[in-house]
Amino acid sequence: ATYAMCEAYGLSNYQLLKPVAQKGINYLESHRNPYAVWRYQPRDNDNDTSVTTWAIAAYASGKSFGLEVNEAAINIAGVWYDQVTSDDGRAGYSKAGEPSSRKPGDHAQRFPVNQGEAMTAAAMYGRLMIGQSPGSKPILKKSAERLLARLPAWEKDRIDAVYWYFGTYAMYQMGGEYWDGWRGAITTLLDHQRT
Repeated sequence: ATYAMCEAYGLSNYQLLKPVAQKGINYLESHRNPYAVWRYQPRDNDNDTSVTTWAIAAYASGKSFGLEVNEAAINIAGVWYDQVTSDDGRAGYSKAGEPSSRKPGDHAQRFPVNQGEAMTAAAMYGRLMIGQSPGSKPILKKSAERLLARLPAWEKDRIDAVYWYFGTYAMYQMGGEYWDGWRGAITTLLDHQRT
């Protein structure tokens, strides 16, 4: 919601939205673990890549539109991404190399962790939003290679929307061969769009 409000304010310049967006940023800051990042519950001393990346999306948007954002939190997010990314480019949910989180049962069966790289895509997107680049962080190229190895493919009721969302944003920002490879696969959405 904070990310959406920051975008709505910044893209419209509708001044009545500015304090609302700023309150969202302030809430996220009060929710963040001290000297760390985010998790579902406020300041519970637990952190994860998914929630952190959503918060970073809001921070990056807010910063770009002139809202007050804690720069230290952005830097700490960069440290988090380093901590949870293994040498092969995989970003974990809460530790290096760990696959995406899945609930047991139907959820895990419908969305097998070996078919996507949702947390890798999320960490890539987060890194790019805080100003990291493949030149400053070569691990981004390794992460992008992991995404290219697991391109989106349409399987009804088996679409990992988080993976496709963050993957699309990250690969677009990476550009070049990475975006070309991803874009060719993600256009499957157009083939299956309801008319």
